[in-house]
Amino acid sequence: MKELTIEEKIAEIKSTSNYQDVKNAWFPPYYEKEYYFVSYSHKDYKLVYESLHRLQSGKKRLNLWYDHNLTPGRDWEIEARRYIYDFNCKGVIFFLSENAVLSQSIHKEIEFVKNSGKSYLSINLPCEKIKGHIGKYLPAAQMLELLKQQGYEIENYEDKSAVLNETFNSKITYLPFNEDIESQIDKILSLKRQPLLNIFDSDSGGIVTSINDINVTEIKREDFDYFNERNERKTAAKVGPCAFANCKYLSKIELPERLRFIGRFAFYNCISLKEINSPVCLSVIETEAFYGCNNLKSIYIPIITEKIAAQAFAGCRGLECIIVDKNNKKYYSRDGILYNRRKTKILHIPKAIKGKIIIPQGVTSISDGAFWNCTSLESVTLENNSKLTSIGEYAFRDCTRLTSIIIPDGVTSIGDGAFWDCTSLESVTLENNSKLTSIGDYAFRDCTRLTSIIIPDGVTSIGVGAFWGCPSLKVNIADIAKWCNIDFGYNFLKYVHSLHVNNQLVTKLNIPQGVTKIKDCAFCGCTSLKSVTFSDSVITIGRWTFWDCTNLESITLSHNVNRICMSSFRACGRLDDIFYNGTMQQWKSIKKYIDWDSGTPDYTVHCTDGDLKKGEF
Repeated sequence: MKELTIEEKIAEIKSTSNYQDVKNAWFPPYYEKEYYFVSYSHKDYKLVYESLHRLQSGKKRLNLWYDHNLTPGRDWEIEARRYIYDFNCKGVIFFLSENAVLSQSIHKEIEFVKNSGKSYLSINLPCEKIKGHIGKYLPAAQMLELLKQQGYEIENYEDKSAVLNETFNSKITYLPFNEDIESQIDKILSLKRQPLLNIFDSDSGGIVTSINDINVTEIKREDFDYFNERNERKTAAKVGPCAFANCKYLSKIELPERLRFIGRFAFYNCISLKEINSPVCLSVIETEAFYGCNNLKSIYIPIITEKIAAQAFAGCRGLECIIVDKNNKKYYSRDGILYNRRKTKILHIPKAIKGKIIIPQGVTSISDGAFWNCTSLESVTLENNSKLTSIGEYAFRDCTRLTSIIIPDGVTSIGDGAFWDCTSLESVTLENNSKLTSIGDYAFRDCTRLTSIIIPDGVTSIGVGAFWGCPSLKVNIADIAKWCNIDFGYNFLKYVHSLHVNNQLVTKLNIPQGVTKIKDCAFCGCTSLKSVTFSDSVITIGRWTFWDCTNLESITLSHNVNRICMSSFRACGRLDDIFYNGTMQQWKSIKKYIDWDSGTPDYTVHCTDGDLKKGEF
């Protein structure tokens, strides 16, 4: 089939009555190489496509991307952003006509392009009926007059239809609209484009502040070069906060060797980033610098690096290893794990680390969130004679495959949420002679498979909700007196139904001699309890002490009790008898706080000189 000439193709365009036929047959989108973005009113397609065809078929064969059915107004900005912000986009061409100028959105579209930093052309199509205007975007003659009033210098003015170009030096070039326009358009729109990276020059070295193309896939070392006010070529020394944030298509970046600083959220949510080098001069990596870089497999820490902020690699779900230069004086790595140089503190565990890991004996603390979301981690073993003393907040949170852990005897504290949502954790073993004194809030929350834990004698504090959501848990302690003296957080045993002492299920509880106060929430939610007997030494029963002990039937109290605090026996729905070793008058004189017996049935208080029914005192 004979190929049509330009004139024959244009004749076909002029003779068609279907806009879609012309668009689909002649002008597919093209944006893989340098191109111009073209916007127009589809009602003008015959005039526009004749011009476009000349541009695309001429000597230079300009690459064009057409505004194909993009929604006018704000939606147009959202849809067109990807193509206009693309670094390959050399500029934008608007075809202005009566239809375009009166479209109620053209002024917003032009304003958006101006704010994007791209140079643009307004090509005014021949039209005799344009009278109105929107804002400052006017048809040819009116636009020229307005531009003159604003102080623009007008070159090559003619009275016919024209191309108007707003450049960065406040000069307007007015060109005849004819077949020779191709070379003029290319000349005007090929003004020096903005660099890929926006770099602020400062005394401490250039700072990369943002990127001009959110669709870029690769950034090279030379992109970090810039010219200062004295026109000296320099290289950026810092990547500022959020500089590359949300560059979702960026897969590879080559940082310059002189780069010293990577700021907070610098590569936030660069979800496609796979390759990044670490410059020899890199000194600082700020917090959450690589947050959400899920395809980043490894990070190399060079010899000079002296600061890696907490959570610098948070959210890097694909990170498998961190490698530190062996001569770095601040950091150390082993099996892909980041430590301080003295190997006394674990700083970061790559989230994609798998299987079993061994922690060196010199480690004294596991940092906050160190193992958080290590979903492939199965077990953690500490070397013999471990010096570990503390497990930080949320240290093992969401380690969903972790089945067991042995806590050395030197550990004194387990931080808030340390094992929260370790849904496969079945056993927690504390070594003999454990020095553990405190278990933080929500420390074992939602460990749904946890069946047993032994609370050492030295524990004096258990936080709020420490064992919430542990339906299979049997809590053990060697000495019942310790339960009475531990500071429990609110609803400590809310979802722990079985209390064990020396591995024996407790149904009858005898508070031993010497205990003077039973602390808040000590037996809250222990549904196994049926009876409780207090020794003569008990003076105070704390808040929520037996709240929700739904099977508690009887209580035996001495006449020495002088205070029953708020909600102490609340929701004990089967309580029938309180045996009080004192007179009715002594019972009435005990200070009882609000809701101490709320939710109980009509129990009887048996005193030495008679009985009282609930509500008679």
